[in-house]
Amino acid sequence: MTGQPTEPIWRFIGFTGFCIAIALIGQSQGLLIGAVFMNDASAAVFVGPITTIPLSLFMGFFVRTTTIPSAIRPLKNFNYFSYCFESMAILLYGYDRCKFDVSLATQANVQPEWVEYLGQLFANRSDDPFVDTLINKLSKQVTGGVIQANYRSIMLDQLDISSDDDKNIILNTIYICLTFVILRVFTYVVLISKVNKQE
Repeated sequence: MTGQPTEPIWRFIGFTGFCIAIALIGQSQGLLIGAVFMNDASAAVFVGPITTIPLSLFMGFFVRTTTIPSAIRPLKNFNYFSYCFESMAILLYGYDRCKFDVSLATQANVQPEWVEYLGQLFANRSDDPFVDTLINKLSKQVTGGVIQANYRSIMLDQLDISSDDDKNIILNTIYICLTFVILRVFTYVVLISKVNKQE
């Protein structure tokens, strides 16, 4: 339906798994906020979005990691949104999915046609540094008429995601599972303490 190339089912299963994981962690965060503000529902409704907006803003999609101020950058390490987003991006664009098609370029020092089309597409935004960077990265995939063997996904480059796909997925999965467990334990502790105070 979306024109994605047919791939093994593990990409779909992994992507769906991370979608479910972020939903479960979001639910755990909501349960924790609800437990903390058990006696004041309006405060819980107000605090919920306030805690979620910074997480979604600094996950690496809206603001690139390199452009986040250095004082705030360590907070990204505690952002489960960024770990899920990074894992989903790797599953979509990593594992050599965007291999360079040899038929798009000749052995002469010529850029592929699609680079010219991209330049024409963004002609009215030629002064935009993002567009210049994107076109330069695309055109450098063929250098000196020799096709580079290790073609890296431009999407992963733009999102500042490292190329060690397996390591990133494993570490992100561990962090996401730990975040889920910690949030559930905190919720349990808060509920127990609230119930004991009421008794």
